[in-house]
Amino acid sequence: MNKKIKIEIAVGIILLIAIALGTGIWIGGKKQDIANKLNNKPLPIQKQVQQPNQPEQRPVENTAPQQTAGIVYTNSDFGFQITLPSGWEKYKAIVDKPNNTVHIDLPTTDKTWPGDADLLTGKSLMGYASMFNIGIWSIDSFDKHLADCAKEPDPSCAGKDALLAKGKTYVYEIVGPQAMPEDLQAIVDGGSYIKAIKDNFKMIAITK
Repeated sequence: MNKKIKIEIAVGIILLIAIALGTGIWIGGKKQDIANKLNNKPLPIQKQVQQPNQPEQRPVENTAPQQTAGIVYTNSDFGFQITLPSGWEKYKAIVDKPNNTVHIDLPTTDKTWPGDADLLTGKSLMGYASMFNIGIWSIDSFDKHLADCAKEPDPSCAGKDALLAKGKTYVYEIVGPQAMPEDLQAIVDGGSYIKAIKDNFKMIAITK
């Protein structure tokens, strides 16, 4: 092989090596560009999920009708408690223990009106009228009373509507007024106070 051919072969080999090196460098550069672009690529913006409109939280107002405070009468001897209507502050409770009865009287403008008898003096409370009374029965006497009323009704037979409560010791019933003075008749005609007494009647512990 002459010298010229050897030179040509050497040049060709050098060119091939140069091309290979150049190609490698070019490919490496492309990869680096791609990596740089990936590293510098902005993060995707997360879509904000729109929440449905929530109702505004406000304090709950008490819209229930306000209850008018009444006057509490408690009788621990007979074991009951009632709430009298507002405006009855001047009432008198007359306890008739021998007959197991509690009378509730109100003052009237008619000062000649005879109310229930004051057991201490034995005289009627002048200027007072009985609005109702609560009869207290033993269990046995009440059952007998009902049986007697079934046979021969009389004014003392108040009926089942008068029953307030039945406990282990006593049975309680309410009896409304009879004749009334004119100034208190309007309260009686309304009739709502009897229902209110029935609704708020409570049995309590008996202490004697």
